[in-house]
Amino acid sequence: MSKRKAGERDFRDLKSPTENKPRDDRPANAGNERDWWNHSGARAAGIINSVIQILQKAQTQRMRQQVINARLYGNLQLGGASGAAYMRIQSSQFPGRERITYNAIQEIVDTLQARIGEAQPKPYNITNGGSYKQQRKAKKLNQFVDGVFYEAKAHDLSLEAFRDAEVWGDGFIHVFPRGGRVSMERVWGNELWVDEVEAQYGKPQNMSRLRVVDRNSLALAFPESKMKIMAASRAPEPGITQSTSDMVTTCETWHLAQPNDKGEMIGGKHAISLFAENHMLVEPEDWPYDFFPLARFPWCKRPMAYWSQGLCEQLQGDQIELNFELQMIQKSMRLASGFKLLLHHGSKVVKEHASNEVGAIIGWGGTHKPEYITTQPIDPVYFANAERIIERMRDRAGLSKMQTSGTKPAGELSGKALRTLEDVASDRHKAIQRQYDAFSMELAGLCICVANEMSKAGQLEPVRVPGKTSFAVIDWKKDIKDVKTDEFVLKCLPVSSLTGSPSENLATIQEYIQAGFVTPRQGRRMLDFPDLQQSESLANAQEDMLSMVLDDIIDNGNYSPPEPTDDLQMAKEMCLEYLQKYRALDLEEEKLDMLRNFNAQIDAMLDKAAEMQAARATMMAPPPGAKPLAAPTAPPQSELLPNAPAVH
Repeated sequence: MSKRKAGERDFRDLKSPTENKPRDDRPANAGNERDWWNHSGARAAGIINSVIQILQKAQTQRMRQQVINARLYGNLQLGGASGAAYMRIQSSQFPGRERITYNAIQEIVDTLQARIGEAQPKPYNITNGGSYKQQRKAKKLNQFVDGVFYEAKAHDLSLEAFRDAEVWGDGFIHVFPRGGRVSMERVWGNELWVDEVEAQYGKPQNMSRLRVVDRNSLALAFPESKMKIMAASRAPEPGITQSTSDMVTTCETWHLAQPNDKGEMIGGKHAISLFAENHMLVEPEDWPYDFFPLARFPWCKRPMAYWSQGLCEQLQGDQIELNFELQMIQKSMRLASGFKLLLHHGSKVVKEHASNEVGAIIGWGGTHKPEYITTQPIDPVYFANAERIIERMRDRAGLSKMQTSGTKPAGELSGKALRTLEDVASDRHKAIQRQYDAFSMELAGLCICVANEMSKAGQLEPVRVPGKTSFAVIDWKKDIKDVKTDEFVLKCLPVSSLTGSPSENLATIQEYIQAGFVTPRQGRRMLDFPDLQQSESLANAQEDMLSMVLDDIIDNGNYSPPEPTDDLQMAKEMCLEYLQKYRALDLEEEKLDMLRNFNAQIDAMLDKAAEMQAARATMMAPPPGAKPLAAPTAPPQSELLPNAPAVH
C-alpha cells in the first residue's frame, strides 16, 4: 500500500486522527452570548453568527461522516453551493479514490425506499364521539390536508426525506407560508445546527438553518433590506472551480416557547439574518410554539444526542470490506486472466510475431514450439466471500435477494403464500414504518398549524382537493374557521392494504369475496385497474349519485327528491343509514326531517311498484289446469369466483 502524505486520510480508516479531535474553542463568555432572543438588530445577528461558528467547529466529525455517507450511496462529489464545504473535505481526504464497482448500499437504500416510502400513509383527523359539526369539520380538515399535500407535492418530498434519512440519518421537510398557500420544501440535515449538549435527550430548545439563496430572489423577498443584500459578500464556494451562481448565506433561527403556570406559551422567538453581514432580515418575533416548523423522519435514533444513525453508516463497514474484495478481484482479473505464451530459450521464435490478432502466424525453429496457457486468475473463495458480504448486508437491512432484484420464487404461488412472504419481510421494518407514519402525522399537524395562523392573518387562499372525476374547493374561513388543539386527534392509516402487484391483489380480493367479507360489487371497486375504471364508474353511478344527494342534504340543507329511475332498494338502505348515523350526531332537526321525507317518498314509490307488479302477475297467471312451466336453469358459475354467480 502506498504511503499517504501528511494530512491525508483514507475513507476506509474508521478512526479519526488525533490532531483532528474536537476542541473547546468557545470563548470564556460564550455562555452569556447565546441568548439572541433577548436582543435585536446587529447585536442579535452577531450572537447568532458566533453560536453557529462554534457549532461548526465542534461538529466537524459529523460533517465528515456525512461526506462518507454520501460517497457510500452515490460515490459522487456533492454538487451545489450547499455541498461546497464537503467537496473541499472530499478533495483533501479522499484523493484519487476509484468508484465502487458494486454498490450494495445504493441497491439496499433504493429498495427500502420503494418498499416502505411508497406506502404513502395518510393522516386523518378524528373526533372522540364528537357532534355532527365536529365530524363535519374533521372531514373538511382531512380534505384540506389532502389538498395541501397535493399542491405542495408532499408525497414526493416525503420520498426524498425517506432517502435522506437512509443516507444521512435524518430527513426533514420545512412547512411555511408562501403566496397565500401552505408550502413545503426538503431540507438537507447539514443545513441545520443544534447544540449537542442541549439536545442530548433529542429535544433541543434552539435550532438554526444555515442556507445559501440566490441574491436577487432574497432581495425580492426582503425589499426593505435590498441594499444590504446586494452589497453582501458572496457565499464561499471552496472546491468549486467554475460557478455562475450569485448566492448569499442566510440563517433562520428558532427559540422554542415554554408553557407558564396558566398554560400559555411564552418566550419563543424566530428570526432571519444575513449571516456574514450581521444584519437582521426579520427581527426576533414571537414564536408561540414548543416545536420547530420542520417535520423530521429519523432512521435510527441514537440513545443520546439529536442526530440519528443512517443506513449508510450502519452498513459502512460491510461496504468497505466488500470494496477490498472487489478491488482484489478486479486487479487479479486484469493481471492474470489473459493467456500466457511459453517460449523455450532455444525455440528461435521472433517475439514480434506473437500478438493477440486472430490468425497470427508465429515462426519458430528447433525442437521446441511455443505453448499457450491460461491460468486461473483468482481463487473462487474471493467471489464466494463477496457474495457472503452482500448477503450479510441485505440481512442487516431486512431484505432478501428476491426483493432487491425484483424477482419472485419459482412456481405458482397463491395470494395467501405471497402475503405470507410479504408479512415475514415486513416484520423487520415495523419500527421504520411507525416512524414514517409519525413523520406523516407531524407533517399534517404542521400544515394545519400554519394554515390556522395564515387564516387569522387573512392570507390563506382556498385549496383544491382532487377527486376521482373533479376538484373540490375547501375554503378554510368558510368550512373550518378555527382549529383547537384538543378538538381532534391525528391518526395515520395506509392509503391501501393492497400494495402488491395486480396478480397478488386479485388473488386477495378473490379470497375475500369467497369468504363473504365483501360482495362481488365491492370487490370490483377494490381492484381499481386502469382498464376497469370506465366500467367501475358506470357500475357505481347509482351509489355515487345517491351519496351526492344525501350529502347535499347533510352539508348544505338542499333537498332533492328521489327519482323513479333510482335504485329504490339501495336508496332506502342508504337513507336509513344516514338517518341513524346523524341522529346520534345531533344533526339539525330540519335536515333530519329532509331525510325522513326522502325515506317516505321512497316507501311510496316502492308501494306503487309493488301494486303494479302484483297486477301484472295476476294478468299473466296461467289459466286453471295448465301445465306448470319447467324449472329455470341454474345461473352459470364464474371461473374467477367459483362460489359466486357470474356477474353480467
